[in-house]
Amino acid sequence: MVLSPLMSTFDPMPLLRDAFPTYSGSPTPVHLAGDASNRVYHRLHLGGGGEWPESAVVMQIGGDPLKSNEATGGSRPLELPFLSVQRYLAALELPVPTIYAFDAANGLMLLEDLGDEMLFCALENASPDERLAQYADALDLLVEFQRRTARLAPPTVVAEQRFEPAFLDWELEHFREYGLKRPFRGAEIPVWERAKRTIVERIAQTPYIVVHRDFQSRNLMRHAGRLYLIDFQDALFGPTSYDLVALLRDSYIDLDEGSVDALLEAYLGRLEPAELPRGADAF
Repeated sequence: MVLSPLMSTFDPMPLLRDAFPTYSGSPTPVHLAGDASNRVYHRLHLGGGGEWPESAVVMQIGGDPLKSNEATGGSRPLELPFLSVQRYLAALELPVPTIYAFDAANGLMLLEDLGDEMLFCALENASPDERLAQYADALDLLVEFQRRTARLAPPTVVAEQRFEPAFLDWELEHFREYGLKRPFRGAEIPVWERAKRTIVERIAQTPYIVVHRDFQSRNLMRHAGRLYLIDFQDALFGPTSYDLVALLRDSYIDLDEGSVDALLEAYLGRLEPAELPRGADAF
């Protein structure tokens, strides 16, 4: 299965008949803007009918969905990671979109429509007090995610992937290439290599837990009165602080240092002593 990210023409009816056998409409897919991956999203307006919702979202999967371009060291999964991770999180009663149907042959998935209200939208023009209130909800969800995933062993696709030294090195080189956007030369090279070794060694010494890996404002959707998780297919084992850093050092929202400190304190205040094995200062 190889789909171009720009290839959006498809027939939604097989998916809809699989999910809702009595559905008889013929909705036109409406493209949803904005995604940095090779996945393309479309909304279907179904009109509601008791057996089906007012709307649903089709995720169109591009490329080879089982292939990773990262140095994770994990084996090639037997199942689409989105499916296995969604099933795991749903079993833990964490807020994730329902999967109505999946057409593996054509790379199409029919999902619960969570609407358009990303946490990012609520934060972008909020007052400082409103921002802190929004972040309080996100911190509650993060702690809930961490506690519940600690209770039940994750699926193979998550358990086999972790931030091993080789993967951490790959991530830092990824940052150099796409963040700094230049190679290092001459005397810079040994400085860079020493910095990488120091960072990798420090991270490798921290406790590891299941991390969402992209817990940030565009991957938290407000729906039905609470925040939902999306884009969770890359979950793996990583440092306890990883998801908190993703939230408070968000690529899309700039928080001042005072707010970061206040939210860090608020997060630590939500944890039990046993959840901070080396104490707040070490964290």
